[in-house]
Amino acid sequence: MSLDVHISLFFLDRIGFALNILVMQELAGMTTLQLRSLDSFWKIPLDGSDPFTRFHSLSGGLGGGVFVLRCVDDCFERPICSSPDTWFDVVTRVTNDNNKIQKRTKNVSRCLNLGSYNYLGFAAFDEYCSPRTIECLKIFSASTCSTRVDGGTTTIHTKLEEHVAKFVGKPAAIVFGMGYVTNSAVLPVLIGEGGLIISDSLNHNSIVNGARGSGATIRVFQHNKPSHLERVLRENIAEGQPRNHRRWTKIIVVVEGIYSMEGELCKLSEIVAICKKYKAYVYVDEAHSIGAVGKTGKGVCELLGIDTANVDIMMGTFTKSFGSCGGYIAGSKELIEYLKYTCPAHVYAISISPPAAQQIISAIKVLLGEDGSKRGAQKIAHLRENSNFFRSELQKMGFDVLGDYDSPVMPIMLYNIAKLPAFSRECLKHNVAVVVVAFPATPLLLARARICISAAHSKEDLIKALETDKLEALIE
Repeated sequence: MSLDVHISLFFLDRIGFALNILVMQELAGMTTLQLRSLDSFWKIPLDGSDPFTRFHSLSGGLGGGVFVLRCVDDCFERPICSSPDTWFDVVTRVTNDNNKIQKRTKNVSRCLNLGSYNYLGFAAFDEYCSPRTIECLKIFSASTCSTRVDGGTTTIHTKLEEHVAKFVGKPAAIVFGMGYVTNSAVLPVLIGEGGLIISDSLNHNSIVNGARGSGATIRVFQHNKPSHLERVLRENIAEGQPRNHRRWTKIIVVVEGIYSMEGELCKLSEIVAICKKYKAYVYVDEAHSIGAVGKTGKGVCELLGIDTANVDIMMGTFTKSFGSCGGYIAGSKELIEYLKYTCPAHVYAISISPPAAQQIISAIKVLLGEDGSKRGAQKIAHLRENSNFFRSELQKMGFDVLGDYDSPVMPIMLYNIAKLPAFSRECLKHNVAVVVVAFPATPLLLARARICISAAHSKEDLIKALETDKLEALIE
């Protein structure tokens, strides 16, 4: 290492120590639940202008731009060269300059995949879905090269929307080519100035950006705490709009079915009851729950026994359980018709690829048993068994695992940022691929590894991951 790098790391070590002391003093006495409930997403700008992000990157700072992130950059964006199946090929990278430049080699490691959102195993070749997707590619080509309102609506798109509406139990649905955009583009169309959005403090960034772009007033309630939601609703209804105290034109409460960084199921029954009481609309993001939970994979409403008529706007994505891309909004026919004329993601964006749409239709048919087999029910049951087995085994080993049983998302709390690269590299050394997550995706002191379980995992696969050497030592 050059002299300026040594000097930079010397000062960085002292700055980091001082920062940790200050943060710990401020957060002393708070429980893990309270820490996780901090609404950092809503208060910290995501454009890199906040002091914590500048601290992480030190861009243009000490040592001529020595990045803290660069020290762990090898743990992120690892290229793969196969389908994201239960096992996949990870390309080996090498660096001679502390991760400033990482060069790909011709070597690959065959790794157990614990990071992809391949909940039902549809991301790899499927005996029912894949042939139909390939046939669709031959007929419709890879892209429509047009927006939905021009020449981008095919018979496949119409059929997909009908299947989605039927599957989730709503009168109508509209599909988009990207899951993130489904939230960020739809929310500004549903509500604007004079309206009130009340959002869970740990909602996904797509919801955060959609809420910010709407122009509506935003209020946050403590994560998955219905009692606090009711207090926020009551107070804001009583006070009315800022400055003029007029009635809110509309109130939307936004929650997730399964929280992607927590693995927790939403307390939807209580939230729906509160929203009914105060006449607020309910918007549920089922990105991680649709297909993954419920007896037939119909999501958190089916799992918790909630009538979908009590949820006004149902959002979900096809990138997790269906092995495809895009997202959907399901609701009343009036709502969907309104979105078709006003949502920029429908009016201006390229429509979802026809083969991707066919993949989703085929996956839904498998889940409903319309392929003539029981594979769909078996996949859902196997996913639940795998998830509960792996979660219980991790807890027996002493890991601090967040989330609920039946959830395929399992965050393992590492807390100390320095443990992230050690955990990730040790797993990779033993041919286990995991995803590690830190600030700004999580609060500064709540770094974690996020495990995603698949129905395609065998019991032997999961046991291999649990037997990876030295992992228990890394959490001590």
